[in-house]
Amino acid sequence: PRCLRRDRAMALSLGRAHTLRAAAAPASRRWAWGAPDLAQVPGVPLNVPLFEETSAPAPQGLIPTPQTQVTTLPNGLKVVSQADTSAIATVGVVVNTGSRFETPANSGASYMLQLMAFTSTGSRSHFKMVRDIEATGAQVHATAGREQMIYSALGLKPNLKDMVEMLAETTLEGNFVEWELAEKKSYYANDIAELVNNPQQLLTEKAHTAGYTGGGLGMPLMCSAKGLAQLTPDVLGRFMEAHYTPANMVLAAAGVEHAELVSAAEAAFGSVPKASAGPAAPPKSQYTGGEYRAVAESDVTHVGIGVEGVGWNDPDFVPVCVLNMLMGGGASFSAGGPGKGMFSRLYLNVLNKYPYAMNASTANSVHSDSGLFLLHGTAPSANIGSLASVLVEGLAAM
Repeated sequence: PRCLRRDRAMALSLGRAHTLRAAAAPASRRWAWGAPDLAQVPGVPLNVPLFEETSAPAPQGLIPTPQTQVTTLPNGLKVVSQADTSAIATVGVVVNTGSRFETPANSGASYMLQLMAFTSTGSRSHFKMVRDIEATGAQVHATAGREQMIYSALGLKPNLKDMVEMLAETTLEGNFVEWELAEKKSYYANDIAELVNNPQQLLTEKAHTAGYTGGGLGMPLMCSAKGLAQLTPDVLGRFMEAHYTPANMVLAAAGVEHAELVSAAEAAFGSVPKASAGPAAPPKSQYTGGEYRAVAESDVTHVGIGVEGVGWNDPDFVPVCVLNMLMGGGASFSAGGPGKGMFSRLYLNVLNKYPYAMNASTANSVHSDSGLFLLHGTAPSANIGSLASVLVEGLAAM
């Protein structure tokens, strides 16, 4: 048919435009849609292109390099932004506080503030906050850590001002309504009870408690169930007054123009006066080492072996992160397809050789001036001693 002949002519014209790198092939070489018959091209390595063509040079200057801009407001709030071409804006407030800054009198306050995020404030009720979040289509989130509290919102760029206002209210105007606090305490109690069902998180928590004595990094992220009673509105309010000051906070955003973010920050945070005292220094934490044991009704035993790691500014920060990934921590065993993580050292030298080993991984907790490198293993109780020895030998062999 005429159409078939036209297609064949197209294929032949495409085929003639290329020159094969391979050795001379038989005259019966066939072409189809511009590609040679691979059976007629023997001995060509997979890393060698079939066609002698150079790729077009990448265009220069079409995609601008993102620039990070920083502005400090008169009250001390740092505003950081990086613009891009996305239609989405991500904005967040990072507060330099967490469980490390707590005392036995307010232990667990940071985690309680995480649960109380985006509830009632001095300017709007919890119901109105939820409806306003829904109206802007934003996704909000709060996370408590040992040294940082992070509040974030993600939404369309035109809603940037509204998202910044919500972040300002939830970090500066917390209104701890009694019934809302009681509801969140029930969630808190459930999280405490569920912690035993997450062995890796439990081991990380208890390793900090055993490794750092005298408070600081040794303070638990979550208090005990009995300690919930002391988390009153007054206790939470005093904790926020002490640490939630503009000079102790950073407003950061990705995907927005810096001038627009500064304008929104001045409108939402600019009226807050500068604190009389500077940001509180984190309590000193001395790594001492220690031991923690807990009895549970289980057929398997989980063991954590921790050593002191490094802080954010330590010159060995990157090597320790590489060590963590090389041994089998971080995202080594995350979802991503069959075989991911099967070439880590702990997989090859532990899980692949010792049938009783049910889990072998690492975790790297990094803080401002110290860190904790943790080996985590799971095995039947009768074999946990052998597994602990194998894990230590694996670390020593690196």
